[in-house]
Amino acid sequence: MIVLPRVQSAMLRRRDLLAATLAAPLPLWSAAAPEDASGTRVALVIGNANYAQSPLINPAKDATAIADVLRRAGFAVVLLLDADRAGMEAGMAKASASLSGRRGVGLLYFAGHGLQVDWRNYMLPLGASIGNVTDVPTQTVDMQRVLDSFKAAGNRMNIVVLDACRDNPFGRGIATGNGLAPMDAPPGTFLAYATAPGTVADDGTTQSGNGPYARFLAQEMKQANARIEDVFKRVRFAVRQHSAGKQIPWESTSLEEDFSFVRGIVAPLKLSGRERDAAYDEELAGWERIKASTLPDDFYGYLARYPNGLFSELAQARIERLQRRAVRPAPGPSGVTGPDLQARRYEVGDVVWWDYEDQLKGTKTQLRRRVTAADDERAEFNGGQLVLTQTDGRVKDSIGTKNPPIIEVVADMAIGRHWRSAFTNTLDGKVWNNFYESRVVALEDFELQGQTLKVFRVEHFGGSIWPGGKVQALRRMTWVDAQRGRVLRSDATFRWPTRVGNDSGVVFKVSARVVGEDFQPR
Repeated sequence: MIVLPRVQSAMLRRRDLLAATLAAPLPLWSAAAPEDASGTRVALVIGNANYAQSPLINPAKDATAIADVLRRAGFAVVLLLDADRAGMEAGMAKASASLSGRRGVGLLYFAGHGLQVDWRNYMLPLGASIGNVTDVPTQTVDMQRVLDSFKAAGNRMNIVVLDACRDNPFGRGIATGNGLAPMDAPPGTFLAYATAPGTVADDGTTQSGNGPYARFLAQEMKQANARIEDVFKRVRFAVRQHSAGKQIPWESTSLEEDFSFVRGIVAPLKLSGRERDAAYDEELAGWERIKASTLPDDFYGYLARYPNGLFSELAQARIERLQRRAVRPAPGPSGVTGPDLQARRYEVGDVVWWDYEDQLKGTKTQLRRRVTAADDERAEFNGGQLVLTQTDGRVKDSIGTKNPPIIEVVADMAIGRHWRSAFTNTLDGKVWNNFYESRVVALEDFELQGQTLKVFRVEHFGGSIWPGGKVQALRRMTWVDAQRGRVLRSDATFRWPTRVGNDSGVVFKVSARVVGEDFQPR
């Protein structure tokens, strides 16, 4: 769903035409397949608790609860409780055979002990005898084997949920890190962890009946109209709030289609102009009521209602600023943990040099930007010519003031992470609306002053309706410092302005790159 702010009625009447005009150059908006509630959906659900060493309290109960919800939703379920390695492999084979050649949806839910060795994750069966690290591949079940079995079945979509981030029962001499290792979701896969990679999840108590992750997940999966990303985002926020930041679930996705646990693969949401107006007005009103709050619970409440809304990333950023995390994700093989949104990026006196290239005019310039004012929320450059948030969101630049800020950096950045946003731009009394779909597509190297930095490459697709009904289409690529969370490069291609319904117009390309930095000692 793409929603535009309501600013001028003339703009609103043209929004459907805008979508049609921009459809070709914006692949994220292409229509998905129709609903497929009757398609083959098979779930392998495993709950291992009764280990001889370090038994657990709730995994069998967690697996049973998840299996019950999935059966009611229409999944064929293979349920294994306290399974040994042979039983787990037999369950994998049964689920794979049921899916083979059917272009269906395969799901794995595993609750129990898991461990990592050299960036590979392993599920621990009952009866495993592990004396040293070389025993792990032969005594456990490699997560990659499950993914390979789903791939061999030719599944249309795969969902993997690892509620297995308990303490390693064999100590540090066996595993090569705490918890599970971070993984990028393979094509067509949604991958969910009960807690961030490298950290430990709460097993719950005998009285609670389930671990917190399984309890919230079972609750959210029952919602008929909830789409998969909304489900897992609500679970993440609920677990984080419940644990006061000690446990924060984590997801990685490469899905191109949308999915509901109750309805199967579903088409994208389509709203009329009036419905979009009403939805936007409602969400904006909710955001305006809480945006200045200093209470984390206000933002948790907002995210429970709008987990994938236009302002949800702003709400998450506020939580990051107000409630310090008790845990942070472990770095992956690249050494990247992702930017810390609690940290201030800019202080007075910091200087950044940007090289700009206007490919339409054929001009190149260098701009020196110096921070002239800064607080915990914002930084002003060159006396207010440019204003950024401390999370590198753009508030003001040469083409106007943005409200709310453009979202450039988000929490838990990883390949596959994507978000939606919208803002109103004001310049010389003129107002126009902007909307974006953004996705992290790669982790790359960036050379700066003799250093090689890791950066996330982010694709942005969007557009705006200018006063007078002219359309601006945008494709933009940014490179975000994976550790510091600063935008180091931006390549933008605009098609603007063009009359509604006419795909002609000027293509305007701008490339900007940081070539030098002089930062004050922290």
